[in-house]
Amino acid sequence: MKMVATAKFKKDMQKMENGLPFARPVMALFQRLPVEEKPGPITYLAVTSDKGLCGGVNTQVSKQVRLGLREEEAKGNQVKIQIMGGKGVATLKRLFADRFTNTFEELSKSPWTFATASMVAERVTLAKPGRLMIVSNSFKNMVTYETQVKHTVTQSEATTMDRTEWTKAMDVYSFEPSIYEVWEDLHEFYFGCVVYAAFLEAATTETAQRMTAMESATKNAGEMYNKVSLQFNRARQAKITTELCEIISGASAVCSGSCRAAPPQGLYAPTGSLCAWLMLASLHAAHAFSGAQLLEQEWAARCKASANFDRYLVTHYFRNRGVEFTKREASEFCHFGYITALVIAAHFEFPSSVAQAKRLLYLAFV
Repeated sequence: MKMVATAKFKKDMQKMENGLPFARPVMALFQRLPVEEKPGPITYLAVTSDKGLCGGVNTQVSKQVRLGLREEEAKGNQVKIQIMGGKGVATLKRLFADRFTNTFEELSKSPWTFATASMVAERVTLAKPGRLMIVSNSFKNMVTYETQVKHTVTQSEATTMDRTEWTKAMDVYSFEPSIYEVWEDLHEFYFGCVVYAAFLEAATTETAQRMTAMESATKNAGEMYNKVSLQFNRARQAKITTELCEIISGASAVCSGSCRAAPPQGLYAPTGSLCAWLMLASLHAAHAFSGAQLLEQEWAARCKASANFDRYLVTHYFRNRGVEFTKREASEFCHFGYITALVIAAHFEFPSSVAQAKRLLYLAFV
């Protein structure tokens, strides 16, 4: 997801860098007009995305719309909401569905162009808003953004402005034909530029925040995996320790008894991996050779001198008694925790011949 967002971010960034110089001169012209806050109906146009997994981009826009709506209704003004993007619709529909006048969803499925922005702007102006506030995210850099509530000049506001102030603002440019004749067309072009620029910045902010969110999600998933692995290993080690204590206790009890057993005659060594049928050998070995001489001191010395005690036990001890282990078998045997069985078996003097040793080991399965 991060790689996809990174590739998309470069395209959105290029579109924004090419599109904003086209829209900003007209927006700067209308920003010169005097803004007078008058009581009356107000419309909020929220610019959100159609997809999630982009941090708090959509949440912040919805939050600003809710705050503005409650503030205006507290003053006694009627509030209407128009939303671009499916996430904003889903968030605000539950509480403020009766204030909706227009919704524009799945705009990101097709390339965002000025023609698309003009169609959206036309739909918004058909509602003839008295005052219009656009709530969108302004792109700062790949890490930060700012959620802004921008006032947009409507035609009804322009007709009630002071003519002196209005003329002073518009006389910066020369119009042919006169400004009064092209005013409606100029205002429609201005509003299309406002919607076009707002969506470009919102789309770039969305992909940038999605990159950050996916990177954080990957990092958090790795940390969660490490924590779960640690808990699993602790539980596994506790279980192995418990089994080790039980086996040692059982072996001690058997050694202190008087029972004797001998390995059966005429048995053959089973086929298959040696690691698979050595699992329970030590327990039967303890019963079969409970009266043999203990080698505790010898093996304690070997444990301290060996850097890899597990493999040393498996390979060296049985090799001296005619049972050969491969390196892989020894590693697998130690990895699965069966070294506990060999520790107990090491306390007894095994027969030196291979046949007798395998007969002893075969006791685990008879």
